[in-house]
Amino acid sequence: MKRTLFAALLAIAITASAAPLVPAMPVSAASLTSTSVYINGALIPSSELKPMVDKSGVYLPYKPLFARLGYTAAYDAKAKLYVLAKPGTKIVFAAGSRSATVNGKAIKLSAPSRAVGGTVYVPLRFAQETAKVPVVYDREAGLVQFGSTFLADQFFRARFGMTVGELKKRIKTAPSEERQTEEGYIVEYHRLAQPQGREGYYDFTFVDGKLVEMQVAFMEHASDFQASMTAYAKDKSYLDRLYNEGESAADVQWNLDAKEQREYIQTFKDDEFKLIQEAITVGAMNLEAHYANPGYSVQIHLSNANWDEANDPFFVETLTYAKQ
Repeated sequence: MKRTLFAALLAIAITASAAPLVPAMPVSAASLTSTSVYINGALIPSSELKPMVDKSGVYLPYKPLFARLGYTAAYDAKAKLYVLAKPGTKIVFAAGSRSATVNGKAIKLSAPSRAVGGTVYVPLRFAQETAKVPVVYDREAGLVQFGSTFLADQFFRARFGMTVGELKKRIKTAPSEERQTEEGYIVEYHRLAQPQGREGYYDFTFVDGKLVEMQVAFMEHASDFQASMTAYAKDKSYLDRLYNEGESAADVQWNLDAKEQREYIQTFKDDEFKLIQEAITVGAMNLEAHYANPGYSVQIHLSNANWDEANDPFFVETLTYAKQ
């Protein structure tokens, strides 16, 4: 993977934080978990669809999963094959095999299915590899998403298209402010508590009464560049894993022309971190990465909101989720 400026920042952040970025997967015998499963925005009751997790990964019972995706299931006892069908698509596989056929064409699976206690479980990516249904697994937030116009990660869970009333019911506290703008109807929550012990400033934008965008700003380290960078690097690493298969998305955004960039880089050639700190503080650079997810886009951004008064910086990290 090509080295980026962010890679250096992430190394600094990891050194500065004792907490692991990725919780270890269980290595004991397979066990059922309390991980939530969403299919096309709907939370599936655990009594119907409960994941199984072990050192090999995440598995789900194939029959209820594909029933929710619109498939009928059958078993060919003579051939010992499982058959999933819906108009235009037929998937055939055998328990324990690393391959399947889709409309008669053989495909390789990332992991084999398995039979446990009379139930056949398929690996997490099985639906994506066979039925082309996008899947996202978020260990930190404890959830699996299939399909989706549903936003669910460690920062918030919301359904695009929900109403103001539905949002208020979900948050259960009164908004700090509401107002009509040219962009839409804005509902704000200040210092909204987060599960990881942080506080965010949330703006929800509604158009024609439906949620189309959510933005959260973190300002807990506004005057401390090192702490702000540590938080940003951890959050970006999380989004990289969630939306970019772990690859580091490019995030350096210069606000200078090419000649000025070269001069800046030459001035700070011996201290990359100092270069970034100085450039962000005076507004010469922002850090901003973009991700595409089925149904919505994600952006993470770090800048000095007070760049024109560099001796009094105010570093703000924002995350924006917008319906596609």
